[in-house]
Amino acid sequence: MDQVDALLATAHQLAGRLELKKYDISGKVSRDVSVSAEKGSVDQISASDSTNVLVRVWHPSGAVGVTVTSDISENGLEAAFAMARDVSAQAPKEDAPIFSPEAMADLADVATPEPSEPVSPGVLVDAILSIEDRVMSAHPAIKAIPYNGLVQQAVTSFYCHSEGAARRKDGAHCYVYLYPKAEEEGRAPRMGHSTKLSTSFGKLDIDGCIEESVNRVLSHLAYEKIPSGKYTTVFSPHAILSLLGAFSNLWNARSILDKKSLSKAEDLGASIASPLLSLSDHPHHPKNTLMPLFDGEGTPTRHTPILQAGKLVSFLQCANTAQAMQQPLTGHAVMGARVGVSSHFLHLQRAEGAECAPRRLEDAEDIVYVDKVTALHAGVQALQGSFSLPFDGWRYQGGKRSSIEAATVAGDILDLLKQIVYISDEEVVIPSGAAADTWVEGLSITGSEG
Repeated sequence: MDQVDALLATAHQLAGRLELKKYDISGKVSRDVSVSAEKGSVDQISASDSTNVLVRVWHPSGAVGVTVTSDISENGLEAAFAMARDVSAQAPKEDAPIFSPEAMADLADVATPEPSEPVSPGVLVDAILSIEDRVMSAHPAIKAIPYNGLVQQAVTSFYCHSEGAARRKDGAHCYVYLYPKAEEEGRAPRMGHSTKLSTSFGKLDIDGCIEESVNRVLSHLAYEKIPSGKYTTVFSPHAILSLLGAFSNLWNARSILDKKSLSKAEDLGASIASPLLSLSDHPHHPKNTLMPLFDGEGTPTRHTPILQAGKLVSFLQCANTAQAMQQPLTGHAVMGARVGVSSHFLHLQRAEGAECAPRRLEDAEDIVYVDKVTALHAGVQALQGSFSLPFDGWRYQGGKRSSIEAATVAGDILDLLKQIVYISDEEVVIPSGAAADTWVEGLSITGSEG
């Protein structure tokens, strides 16, 4: 019996001893090893084995007490159950959590990656030192890699409740990230970035990460000012998914019910975006390395269309929100003191059957390419729909590409969605999802010139 099986068996025994009639347990066990390098030496090496368990106990009145613990000893679990029981006697009954009606339904029949044997920390150390050396020697202007790392992670998610639900999912992945910094005399420092993921260290595209990060930082050395104005703007997959994530209240049922959303319940079926755009949450995407099979409440995950040809067709739901809205479950519960809702793996693509003339960056007369947006915490007004974000990117003029010195891109998310004029065919996978270059007309760019 391994750690997770032992934890769940002990929890059920304790609940019986404490005479708890209705309860559930959910959480994750994570085993991580991470390394980073600086100037030819190991900057950091860490290994952690963390456990996070959320215990909920229902009072006979229907109110629910919630406790979170990392102590999975018998005494620690017993204390968590006792505390949740005591809290339930004082908790409000309004909007009390319910068991998911699908917590015992069959999980999706999909081919999930088999967790591979982890490599030793020594292998990771040798790899990150080699990676740093290769990046630093790629060009004399590259002076440092302030942020770099190689991470190996194994995760076990679990859920069970007093009526017989029992879920468990084992997964593992490995990722490398590089943010090299280049400097030239009399010029401002510039940064590049790249992240690559895989289900195992052996399949990790280290060469691709090095090449991409180096090419990015070098492309920003010859930067130029850009006049402020309206530009056709192309968002990279990373940039468009970051922006959409910042405005996820548009399709988040919890936000809608709490009146903290740009959408209302009656907006379902409305056209809110260009007919070129389709967006879904695709937890079983073949390149989603951890591929969750159930959410925090034990509900099976599934492919959930959000926008189809510009129409808002689904909200993301947990058990309580689905019941309140009288809509189907979607498998997006996130456990906490209050059950939240979140996406797993957003997938943006051109709508099926949508026709539009192909566009190429190299043929553009004058466009801005937004590669990476920053300061999302400060530059997004999620309840107003507005954004003003610094970005790294390039300006394309008649086939010539030049890095932009410093600029912000600003607009309104609902206007942006309707101003999409092209989505390319070349899908790119990043940690948060999959997308393609997305072209938007008439966005405001504020540059350092004029």
